Amino acid sequence: MNINQHFLNAWKIKKLIHVPIVNDEYLELMKATPVPQKCHQNVANMQMKYGGKTVLGFGFYQIGLNDDIIVEPHSVWKRTDESDESYVDVSLGYTNDNDTMLNPIGDNPPKSILFAPLKHFDSSKEFYDIYESYHLYKKEFVRKTPLLTTGKYSFFKDKDLTELIFHRNKSVLESENWKEFLEERESA
Repeated sequence: MNINQHFLNAWKIKKLIHVPIVNDEYLELMKATPVPQKCHQNVANMQMKYGGKTVLGFGFYQIGLNDDIIVEPHSVWKRTDESDESYVDVSLGYTNDNDTMLNPIGDNPPKSILFAPLKHFDSSKEFYDIYESYHLYKKEFVRKTPLLTTGKYSFFKDKDLTELIFHRNKSVLESENWKEFLEERESA
């Protein structure tokens, strides 16, 4: 897979890791189905109940059968041990009302997600989020914020986009989305 180096450098992504999708663990431990499109809250819920860290970063997904890639903000759970194997994805597999899985790069059906960890934190004390996503094509990209922007990869050269990671210096329990998450979880 060929991900543009300027993009990786601009986000200070040092490594990409394959994180196993284990939403069955969420089902077993939480006695509930992960809420679709709420990966940050699903992970925070696991982390606050069972320890470890919430990890914010980007998930990389293949578009169709070509080499184009969607890069979306995503969260995974890092269990309490310190190995790379302690990262688990407890959310994928439940991405919309039809339970249609996004297509992470690799296996079909996917067993793991390609993930770039950016921030490790305790959701009971603070919360991070990213409001940017991208479509990476061979020669250009589309940047999705509230607006769509198309550009050449040279745009990323010598940029520090980590400044776009939004930090809340309070628990996720105090966020506007938490009550909505709990309501959606109860109605599932």
